[in-house]
Amino acid sequence: MVVWFVVYTILNISANKGSYYDFIPMTVGLSILPLMTYLSAKRNFKANPRISETIEYHIKQPLLTLKGESFTTDYTWNQLYNVNQTRNWVIVWQTRQVANFIPKRDLSTAQIAELKKILDKHLVRNSLGSKNG
Repeated sequence: MVVWFVVYTILNISANKGSYYDFIPMTVGLSILPLMTYLSAKRNFKANPRISETIEYHIKQPLLTLKGESFTTDYTWNQLYNVNQTRNWVIVWQTRQVANFIPKRDLSTAQIAELKKILDKHLVRNSLGSKNG
């Protein structure tokens, strides 16, 4: 959509016929779509208790275990796509599209260092040693 907006703007300006009214549909489109996506995700999060249940992470050498109120899932380390961190989160990527977010406030520096050792040992891509927060 952004590329379409830029191309349309360039063509409109180069044709010398552009007016501000031509940008209203694009502006509405570029703002409504993200807003609707956010509101839909928020509604789904509140409506489905499985999405918002508390998850415990058990990090051990052979497995990463995720335990929720209605499920338990074990991952071997080679099943993980990537692990990275932001200022407030450690993000465990199961695939390119699916991730679990662990609040950094719930992890000590020693736990993050131990997780990095396990990931490095099992050749899981990670950025836990970088200074992202």
